[in-house]
Amino acid sequence: IKSFGLFPNATRQYIDDVIIGTDNGRNFVIIETIFDDYNESSVADFKGLVVKVQMNKSFTGETVVGEKGKVVKKKGFENVVLESIDFMQARKVYSTDQIEARYILTTDFIERLESLAIAFKQEYQLTMSKTQENFSKNVTIYNGIVSAIFTEGFVYLFIPTNVNFFEIDIETLLNSEQYYKIYYELEAILSVFEYLNMDSKTGL
Repeated sequence: IKSFGLFPNATRQYIDDVIIGTDNGRNFVIIETIFDDYNESSVADFKGLVVKVQMNKSFTGETVVGEKGKVVKKKGFENVVLESIDFMQARKVYSTDQIEARYILTTDFIERLESLAIAFKQEYQLTMSKTQENFSKNVTIYNGIVSAIFTEGFVYLFIPTNVNFFEIDIETLLNSEQYYKIYYELEAILSVFEYLNMDSKTGL
């Protein structure tokens, strides 16, 4: 992640949970994590979910979509300016292949990426409403900025949130409600793949 220029101020990582699996033929990894600076522990560069998913196509180049102020251009990368003014206001896009970057970041895809944090929050609230408790009150999407890396047939998504996912209370271990909660949390995360239209075999 550091080699792509994302979260350059972070010097350490905390990993809470890791889930590895397959969804509709797509291999994926979900990591609940924090990136921060060892010398400024109260300031987190990123807190949330890192989702790595295998695409239906490979990439010959490497493309990075990052938040302004939290991404730096690495050697060998070029600035990519997209037509969407709203999208580019808060983001920087760098790539080793300008043509491929524009092929990946179609108008439809960047619209979905731009609203992904809000869509994830809504999906999370919807799925969690199926449980008896209202867990959705704990959801905060900081500023709606989702970062991404496209490389070697994989996409990495960085979804900021303050939710503590996949937690089990040992004192209520036999309470099935908390296992439903984990199931619905995972369901909400996997819905990201469908939202971004990752089933498409021709582009994104």
